[in-house]
Amino acid sequence: MPVYNGGFHLLEAINSILNQSYSNFEFIIINDASTDDSGKILKKIADNRVKLYSFTKHLGVAKSLNKAISLAKGKFIARMDADDVAYPDRLMYQLNFMKVHPRTVLVGSWVELISDQGVFIRNKSYPILYEQIKRIIISYNPFVHPTLLMKSDIFQTLGGYDETLNGAEDYDLVLRISKKFEVQNIPKVLLKFRFNISSVTYKNIKQIELQSFKARLKALSLYKYSLLQGLLLLKPFISLCVPEFIKKTILQKNNFK
Repeated sequence: MPVYNGGFHLLEAINSILNQSYSNFEFIIINDASTDDSGKILKKIADNRVKLYSFTKHLGVAKSLNKAISLAKGKFIARMDADDVAYPDRLMYQLNFMKVHPRTVLVGSWVELISDQGVFIRNKSYPILYEQIKRIIISYNPFVHPTLLMKSDIFQTLGGYDETLNGAEDYDLVLRISKKFEVQNIPKVLLKFRFNISSVTYKNIKQIELQSFKARLKALSLYKYSLLQGLLLLKPFISLCVPEFIKKTILQKNNFK
């Protein structure tokens, strides 16, 4: 879990992991030079499963995650964000799924969208099967980053997150992994995903969209996606031309409908 000025929802997010029905894990948290009370909150956590690392210089999500995962000892890596809430059986359900599907190296899930105040908005589903995901992944990212659980050896083999694509590092990762290995989404809601108009993602929506487009171009040039799949870039390219205020209005409307 990378943390940057996430104090308001931080304790709820952390407790949702510490209170998992599956308890045999290490919880690596990176305090990425927060300037709010995140540091004080983190230092008060008394659980020997928590491994806290604090930086004095802000690194960004991609670098923070690479650092955290380089310190991890487990066979699997589970992602979590500092403002979301994991369902109590999230880890157990995902680990059991991986045991039943040994060829799958990365798995995500469906999510429950909630407001900044934690009020239910709606459930959101994503493509489930590998063949479905392969067909559409150039068009849009079919995974919610903080729902991911992946095999750590695959992550290390592929070189981790691309730190030049901060904001789309997760998209680039799943584009790389899904080209070579089987990936899936569990058709079950396992995380409360907070839609927050004050979030870094929402505030920098155009920059992240640009980074995502770069990730797609990288996938076509380096990961050998087909030229036919390249045609799917037309819609994201047109979307890049939409003014930011319109895009934010559409995003709010779609998430609250």
